[in-house]
Amino acid sequence: MALAAAGLLPLVASAQSGPRATFNLPCTAQWQKAVLPPGNYTLTFAEESGGTYDESVLSVTSANGKFGVFVPSPQMSDSVGHQNELVLETIGNDCAVRSLNLAAVGTRYTYKVSGKWEEAHLQRGRHEQRVAVLMKKQ
Repeated sequence: MALAAAGLLPLVASAQSGPRATFNLPCTAQWQKAVLPPGNYTLTFAEESGGTYDESVLSVTSANGKFGVFVPSPQMSDSVGHQNELVLETIGNDCAVRSLNLAAVGTRYTYKVSGKWEEAHLQRGRHEQRVAVLMKKQ
């Protein structure tokens, strides 16, 4: 399957456990190899067998349920500060997810950006934008 080879898996509807969060993307966003249109999204951790969750794989689903992907996290570290937020690099109306800081669960996810994002970073032609991520109670 092409999506699996790209590091993304199509989202299959199933019960999710673990922390949940919502956010609003203000731009068309590249998140690793996925491209997400602007709009509201729900983020959960991928469910493993036995009802536990894998915090290294995030499930991102659009509010209307029409779009969803699993996003593996190649680099995880302790969260920075007290904010739950996405950090985006923007060029015009497009953006790329650089990191996701979830202070509520103590983890920061860092994503590699490439192509035009890497070139813009080197040329200082990019801008950083922060998007609030609202954690929901279980």
